[in-house]
Amino acid sequence: MARQGDFEAAAKQLQHALQIKPDNAMAAYDLGNVRARQGRLDEAIDQFQRALKHDPGLARAHFNLGQMFSKQGRLDQAIRNFRLALRIDPAHVKARYYLAVALAEQGDFQGAGKEYQESLRMEPNLAEAHAGLARALSAQGKKDQALRHYHEAVRLLKSQNQNTNEGSKK
Repeated sequence: MARQGDFEAAAKQLQHALQIKPDNAMAAYDLGNVRARQGRLDEAIDQFQRALKHDPGLARAHFNLGQMFSKQGRLDQAIRNFRLALRIDPAHVKARYYLAVALAEQGDFQGAGKEYQESLRMEPNLAEAHAGLARALSAQGKKDQALRHYHEAVRLLKSQNQNTNEGSKK
Protein backbone atom coordinates (compact mmCIF):
# COMPACT_ATOMS: atom_id res chain seq x y z
CA MET A 1 0.00 0.00 0.00
CA ALA A 2 1.23 3.48 -0.79
CA ARG A 3 2.41 5.67 2.05
CA GLN A 4 0.35 8.66 3.19
CA GLY A 5 3.00 11.03 1.78
CA ASP A 6 2.60 9.44 -1.63
CA PHE A 7 -1.12 10.19 -1.50
CA GLU A 8 -0.47 13.80 -0.54
CA ALA A 9 2.04 14.21 -3.37
CA ALA A 10 -0.49 12.78 -5.83
CA ALA A 11 -3.22 15.02 -4.43
CA LYS A 12 -1.04 18.11 -4.87
CA GLN A 13 -0.31 17.20 -8.48
CA LEU A 14 -3.99 16.63 -9.19
CA GLN A 15 -4.99 19.86 -7.48
CA HIS A 16 -2.44 21.68 -9.62
CA ALA A 17 -3.89 20.07 -12.74
CA LEU A 18 -7.36 21.23 -11.65
CA GLN A 19 -6.10 24.78 -11.10
CA ILE A 20 -4.82 24.79 -14.67
CA LYS A 21 -7.94 23.18 -16.11
CA PRO A 22 -10.85 23.26 -13.62
CA ASP A 23 -13.11 21.21 -15.91
CA ASN A 24 -10.69 18.25 -16.06
CA ALA A 25 -13.08 15.42 -15.15
CA MET A 26 -10.37 12.76 -14.96
CA ALA A 27 -8.18 14.82 -12.62
CA ALA A 28 -11.19 15.34 -10.34
CA TYR A 29 -12.01 11.63 -10.54
CA ASP A 30 -8.42 10.68 -9.70
CA LEU A 31 -8.33 13.15 -6.81
CA GLY A 32 -11.56 11.58 -5.55
CA ASN A 33 -9.84 8.19 -5.57
CA VAL A 34 -6.87 9.58 -3.65
CA ARG A 35 -9.16 11.12 -1.05
CA ALA A 36 -11.14 7.87 -0.79
CA ARG A 37 -7.91 5.90 -0.17
CA GLN A 38 -7.05 8.41 2.56
CA GLY A 39 -10.46 7.85 4.17
CA ARG A 40 -11.50 11.44 3.46
CA LEU A 41 -14.93 10.45 2.20
CA ASP A 42 -16.57 13.88 2.06
CA GLU A 43 -13.70 15.23 -0.04
CA ALA A 44 -13.85 12.15 -2.25
CA ILE A 45 -17.57 12.71 -2.77
CA ASP A 46 -16.96 16.34 -3.70
CA GLN A 47 -14.37 15.33 -6.31
CA PHE A 48 -16.48 12.55 -7.83
CA GLN A 49 -19.39 15.00 -8.10
CA ARG A 50 -17.05 17.53 -9.70
CA ALA A 51 -15.93 14.91 -12.23
CA LEU A 52 -19.56 14.10 -13.05
CA LYS A 53 -20.38 17.79 -13.48
CA HIS A 54 -17.90 17.83 -16.37
CA ASP A 55 -18.47 14.27 -17.63
CA PRO A 56 -21.92 12.95 -16.61
CA GLY A 57 -21.26 9.71 -18.51
CA LEU A 58 -18.36 8.64 -16.28
CA ALA A 59 -19.85 5.39 -14.95
CA ARG A 60 -16.94 4.68 -12.62
CA ALA A 61 -17.43 8.06 -10.89
CA HIS A 62 -21.08 7.14 -10.23
CA PHE A 63 -19.91 3.75 -8.94
CA ASN A 64 -17.32 5.30 -6.63
CA LEU A 65 -19.89 7.83 -5.39
CA GLY A 66 -22.18 4.92 -4.62
CA GLN A 67 -19.43 3.28 -2.60
CA MET A 68 -18.70 6.48 -0.64
CA PHE A 69 -22.38 7.01 0.14
CA SER A 70 -22.72 3.37 1.15
CA LYS A 71 -19.78 3.68 3.56
CA GLN A 72 -21.53 6.68 5.10
CA GLY A 73 -24.80 4.75 5.43
CA ARG A 74 -26.51 6.98 2.85
CA LEU A 75 -28.07 4.01 1.08
CA ASP A 76 -30.66 5.88 -1.02
CA GLN A 77 -27.89 7.96 -2.59
CA ALA A 78 -25.68 4.90 -2.98
CA ILE A 79 -28.44 2.99 -4.78
CA ARG A 80 -29.15 5.96 -7.03
CA ASN A 81 -25.51 6.18 -8.07
CA PHE A 82 -25.08 2.44 -8.60
CA ARG A 83 -28.16 2.55 -10.86
CA LEU A 84 -26.76 5.54 -12.76
CA ALA A 85 -23.49 3.67 -13.27
CA LEU A 86 -25.46 0.69 -14.61
CA ARG A 87 -27.53 2.86 -16.91
CA ILE A 88 -24.27 4.06 -18.49
CA ASP A 89 -22.47 0.70 -18.33
CA PRO A 90 -24.88 -2.24 -17.91
CA ALA A 91 -21.94 -4.68 -17.79
CA HIS A 92 -20.41 -3.07 -14.66
CA VAL A 93 -20.45 -6.18 -12.45
CA LYS A 94 -19.23 -4.42 -9.31
CA ALA A 95 -21.93 -1.75 -9.58
CA ARG A 96 -24.53 -4.52 -9.94
CA TYR A 97 -23.13 -6.44 -6.95
CA TYR A 98 -22.93 -3.38 -4.68
CA LEU A 99 -26.42 -2.32 -5.73
CA ALA A 100 -27.60 -5.72 -4.51
CA VAL A 101 -25.72 -5.27 -1.22
CA ALA A 102 -27.28 -1.83 -0.65
CA LEU A 103 -30.77 -3.10 -1.49
CA ALA A 104 -30.32 -5.97 0.97
CA GLU A 105 -29.13 -3.54 3.65
CA GLN A 106 -32.41 -1.65 3.13
CA GLY A 107 -34.38 -4.87 3.50
CA ASP A 108 -35.36 -5.14 -0.18
CA PHE A 109 -34.43 -8.81 -0.47
CA GLN A 110 -36.43 -9.38 -3.63
CA GLY A 111 -34.66 -6.50 -5.41
CA ALA A 112 -31.32 -7.60 -3.99
CA GLY A 113 -31.91 -11.16 -5.17
CA LYS A 114 -32.60 -9.95 -8.70
CA GLU A 115 -29.37 -7.93 -8.76
CA TYR A 116 -27.30 -10.76 -7.25
CA GLN A 117 -28.68 -13.09 -9.93
CA GLU A 118 -27.76 -10.63 -12.65
CA SER A 119 -24.26 -10.31 -11.15
CA LEU A 120 -23.93 -14.08 -11.30
CA ARG A 121 -25.18 -14.17 -14.87
CA MET A 122 -22.30 -11.85 -15.75
CA GLU A 123 -19.72 -13.43 -13.43
CA PRO A 124 -20.80 -16.96 -12.34
CA ASN A 125 -17.82 -17.54 -10.02
CA LEU A 126 -18.41 -14.51 -7.79
CA ALA A 127 -18.56 -16.23 -4.41
CA GLU A 128 -19.73 -13.09 -2.62
CA ALA A 129 -22.72 -12.83 -4.95
CA HIS A 130 -23.66 -16.45 -4.27
CA ALA A 131 -23.48 -15.77 -0.53
CA GLY A 132 -25.51 -12.56 -0.89
CA LEU A 133 -28.11 -14.30 -3.02
CA ALA A 134 -28.32 -17.06 -0.43
CA ARG A 135 -29.03 -14.49 2.30
CA ALA A 136 -31.65 -12.76 0.13
CA LEU A 137 -33.35 -16.06 -0.71
CA SER A 138 -33.27 -17.15 2.92
CA ALA A 139 -34.90 -13.87 3.98
CA GLN A 140 -37.67 -14.61 1.48
CA GLY A 141 -38.20 -18.09 2.94
CA LYS A 142 -36.64 -19.88 -0.04
CA LYS A 143 -34.42 -22.08 2.10
CA ASP A 144 -33.62 -24.83 -0.46
CA GLN A 145 -32.48 -22.33 -3.09
CA ALA A 146 -30.53 -20.42 -0.45
CA LEU A 147 -28.74 -23.58 0.65
CA ARG A 148 -27.62 -24.32 -2.92
CA HIS A 149 -26.08 -20.86 -3.22
CA TYR A 150 -24.41 -21.10 0.19
CA HIS A 151 -22.83 -24.39 -0.90
CA GLU A 152 -21.67 -22.83 -4.16
CA ALA A 153 -20.16 -19.86 -2.31
CA VAL A 154 -18.24 -22.21 -0.01
CA ARG A 155 -17.06 -24.33 -2.93
CA LEU A 156 -15.81 -21.25 -4.79
CA LEU A 157 -14.07 -19.84 -1.72
CA LYS A 158 -12.34 -23.16 -1.05
CA SER A 159 -11.22 -23.29 -4.67
CA GLN A 160 -9.91 -19.72 -4.51
CA ASN A 161 -8.05 -20.42 -1.26
CA GLN A 162 -6.56 -23.60 -2.70
CA ASN A 163 -5.39 -21.73 -5.81
CA THR A 164 -3.91 -18.98 -3.64
CA ASN A 165 -2.07 -21.50 -1.47
CA GLU A 166 -0.71 -23.36 -4.50
CA GLY A 167 0.44 -20.08 -6.03
CA SER A 168 2.33 -19.09 -2.88
CA LYS A 169 4.20 -22.44 -2.85
CA LYS A 170 5.73 -21.82 -6.27
